[in-house]
Amino acid sequence: MQTRLAAALALFLGLTTAGHADILKAVTFGQDASGTTRTQMPLNGAAATSVSFSVSGNQSKKIAITYSASCGAAGPVNGFIDIDIVVDGLEIPPTDTSGESFCSTDQTVALDTLARATIIGVKNLTPGQHTVEVFAESLGGATSFQLGYATLLIQD
Repeated sequence: MQTRLAAALALFLGLTTAGHADILKAVTFGQDASGTTRTQMPLNGAAATSVSFSVSGNQSKKIAITYSASCGAAGPVNGFIDIDIVVDGLEIPPTDTSGESFCSTDQTVALDTLARATIIGVKNLTPGQHTVEVFAESLGGATSFQLGYATLLIQD
């Protein structure tokens, strides 16, 4: 059953069951970061707000970038936190719109409820060096946010 499920998922994602994804970069930030407006998030132990990675070979590759963090937001019922994954200065899908909710407010003035959230962006990239950044923003009436204990994973 598990093998059939893995094969179906691989087929759905356009992968072959014999293939595998290589990790190009994996970084973690083990603290909390907060803001009230669009804020560049720290990504590693040195609190760097951008990390570089390299795409090998001589052809463009589809690269998946996963960002996962504990997330909390304060504000009214419609408030949420928007995450933008930016590669080489351009937001990548599906984070290239302002409508996707990474996490919602807990409908209180205080930021007192955190949940683990994850978003995956995908982009075709040419061989060579690339830079990734992650931005968070309070939208829909959210007044503040907190992201923490984050992981950024880049795979081809």
